[in-house]
Amino acid sequence: LVEECKRQRRSRPKSIGVISLVGDEQSRLIRGRLLDAIGPEAYNLHDILVGEPPSFQGSERDVVFLSMVSSPGSVPTQSQLMYHQRINVALSRARDRMVLVRSINRSHVPSNEDAKVAVIDYFSEHALKDLTKDIPTMRGDASEAYPGSFLSDSIHSRVIESLTECLSAAGFAVRPMGVVWRGAVCIENTSSGARAAIALENSGEVEQEWSAILTQQRAIERVGWKCARIDTLSRLLDLKTTEVMLLSFLNWAGVTPMKQKIVDAEGEEE
Repeated sequence: LVEECKRQRRSRPKSIGVISLVGDEQSRLIRGRLLDAIGPEAYNLHDILVGEPPSFQGSERDVVFLSMVSSPGSVPTQSQLMYHQRINVALSRARDRMVLVRSINRSHVPSNEDAKVAVIDYFSEHALKDLTKDIPTMRGDASEAYPGSFLSDSIHSRVIESLTECLSAAGFAVRPMGVVWRGAVCIENTSSGARAAIALENSGEVEQEWSAILTQQRAIERVGWKCARIDTLSRLLDLKTTEVMLLSFLNWAGVTPMKQKIVDAEGEEE
């Protein structure tokens, strides 16, 4: 898969990440085999990073491969909180595309509380949706497919841009959720690792699009994300109230700003 990415000609090479959901020993094996297969020049050209989820804290790649390759008879149990937190990190590292590579299915996982169960379910749901992504919507141009149609609407883009500027000014790190929750943004404190997700609704989407937003939200909530949806019209009509609501939600989610603005007695920022 990485070799295929390498062969594709682009003006800017895609950066690539490989995250092992099984363990560090597998990461070392993948790293060694990749270097043997493509060589150090291509490895550096694509800014390849291989490791467990903690290695990707605060880092992103254009394409991320998640490795869940394990012998079906000896799948390690990963039900503790730290594994759910690691999955949380892993699912938010891709800018453009995320691919799960696995040799096991749900029946091979020893416990329903295992963090890997939510990942398998998430990708299984979206694999089915990909098969029907070319179904047209009931909007005027019936040739458009619903998964990305409303995301390009100018009103959605403007409101997302407004939210991003507002939260960035308040000291939060903000970035798109990409394929994990289309049209949403991730707000995080890269020092503490706390993060939450915010999406817009009622920005012109049809029923299928709204359903897709809700399905993605439920999928990522199962792996530990705290999520909120903001009504687009409310944001446009009352900026202040929605900002207060957002900050209250982030405080509840445990996401604090990276920096606090200090204002002196004369009203000047320090």
